[in-house]
Amino acid sequence: SRAPASLEIHKSLLALCRLKRHEGLRLVTTNFDTLFEQADPALSLGTTVHSGPIVPIPRNDTAGTWRSVVYLHGRLSSTGENRDLVLTSADFGRAYLTDGWAARFVGRLFSEYSVVFVGYSLNDPVLRYMTDAFASEAASARDKGGKPRAYIFVPASPGGRDKDAWDKRGLHAIFYDPAGGHALLEQTLAAWARAREDWLSSASATVA
Repeated sequence: SRAPASLEIHKSLLALCRLKRHEGLRLVTTNFDTLFEQADPALSLGTTVHSGPIVPIPRNDTAGTWRSVVYLHGRLSSTGENRDLVLTSADFGRAYLTDGWAARFVGRLFSEYSVVFVGYSLNDPVLRYMTDAFASEAASARDKGGKPRAYIFVPASPGGRDKDAWDKRGLHAIFYDPAGGHALLEQTLAAWARAREDWLSSASATVA
């Protein structure tokens, strides 16, 4: 993957994940960098930013208990104390199996919200752990009559669109043209973010 030339895509994702009336936001990242905080300096660790293993409980309730950016696999610290990063197989085992705090977060996330993945591939071990946790929660929800929804943006390969592979992981694939270093996806996210920020003008244009 290419290094971002700017923070525009981070700004777009933050805008899309912001709650109505600017009452916080809900976004999960498995990256360790602090680019989201650089994109929005108003974010603050411990209030609008949380880092694993200390993460909020994602409940979709009127109290709005979760309103932050969550670094699910840890966050790089400027002090150099990066003991909680989920990097190795042992780290993943603790986060998703032994201690299980990441699996609990992901399971609750999928049971309470519609989820959209951006920037993951089918062979990504991070995605495998997360969707395994999701599959367990989805099976439980189906037993209760529920239907969790999860979507993922996928670059369409020259050989076609392998929808079945994503269906097996419980994800609805949204294919896009990856030409120009995924420029079209970035432009689309930016356009959606602008439309969401100025919803009245966007709604008027749609009606017209």
